Amino acid sequence: MKKYRQNQLSPKTQEVLKRIEEMSRYLTKGHREVQPSKLWQYLTNLDIKELKQHGYENFKRTLARHYSAYVPLYLMNTQILFLITHLNPITTIVALYKSLTLPTHDCFNWIDSVGFNFITYLLWFYTEKVDKDKLLENFEESVLGNPPKIIYKNKLISQDVANSILEFKSIFDNNFEKNDIKTIADLGAGCGRDASVFIRLLPNLKKYLIIDISPALAIAERYLSELFQREKIFKFRPFKDFSEIKEEFEKSKILFFLPNQIELLPDNIIDLFINVSSLHEMRLEQIKYYFKQIERLTKLKGYFYFKEFKDSYIFYEDVHIRTEDYPINPKWKLVYLRESKVQTKFFEALVRLKKK
Repeated sequence: MKKYRQNQLSPKTQEVLKRIEEMSRYLTKGHREVQPSKLWQYLTNLDIKELKQHGYENFKRTLARHYSAYVPLYLMNTQILFLITHLNPITTIVALYKSLTLPTHDCFNWIDSVGFNFITYLLWFYTEKVDKDKLLENFEESVLGNPPKIIYKNKLISQDVANSILEFKSIFDNNFEKNDIKTIADLGAGCGRDASVFIRLLPNLKKYLIIDISPALAIAERYLSELFQREKIFKFRPFKDFSEIKEEFEKSKILFFLPNQIELLPDNIIDLFINVSSLHEMRLEQIKYYFKQIERLTKLKGYFYFKEFKDSYIFYEDVHIRTEDYPINPKWKLVYLRESKVQTKFFEALVRLKKK
């Protein structure tokens, strides 16, 4: 893959880098709870370096690996063990054979390529197996962002699509009617993988709010704007009062906000709040802050789904977060709190908010 010099960066990459700078500058005006953790300060610098080196056009081979696209450090880890024990041996052998015969992906070494291929095939096969509604049949990975080329049944497949289908099923299967969900807020949305799937699966959805720090917010803004060109998009911009954006907010379907802007949004506007794999990277004071905002923003009897490490140690902050540390309001109805499938080091929880 071609590496770029600063003066060779594509217009799209230059635009994304400019947006990252604008967002980062604005976020510094927020209070302590919304500032990026030391871990994400480190990853932000790494993301910007990779953007300058490989461009926005290749973010699914570079930045996405910090958010969701998983490269196993060794082949017999917990995710792979779960998958091979829930698939028949022939399926596992097919996945391994396919993984070994693919060319090495750009931005990967050979070992990383094989591991990435193997877990992608296994995850896709497992999702097919448990997907009784055949949701996966209607999806393939978008070529935007130049994802690693892994083909199955003449479709481009990915961990992102498979994981998002599994998370969609965790939220909606036997819990409530998906047609009741008109507004979703996604805190820590990364590159927008859940948004790209949920928006398509929820035809009655009116709004999907993306709330994140940069560079993720800038990448998601660019990516989802390209992916859903026919939808009305509210792109990030500074504002001091909700009245300044009220009209645009009401007309837009996909909206982008920094964490220090959610305090300006009105109460009781969200049917379903989502957080996948980012609360466990925060200090406890930050987690409590976001739980408070989620309770305020979510409608009475709305839902909150979150999926985090059961036991997380944040080296850069010297912080240890465990499942029992999450401040679930005792007034909320706990629909479930259970070990996550595939990512067995995670728990997932769904709560229904009761404010009275």
